[in-house]
Amino acid sequence: MLFGWAIKIVAYIFGIILDIAKLVLGLLGKLFMILLTWLLCGIAFCLGWSWRYVRKKWQ
Repeated sequence: MLFGWAIKIVAYIFGIILDIAKLVLGLLGKLFMILLTWLLCGIAFCLGWSWRYVRKKWQ
């Protein structure tokens, strides 16, 4: 009976650890997507600004 309780406690603790890991990975995924969006917007802005600068220089 004690062995059964020990297994249940270990499974419960393991489940809590997995839930915390899933939460952290979800937050990291959202943060990565936000940073990727900002990076792509920054690249697009720089390319647009450079294209406008080059066009004005050529004219």
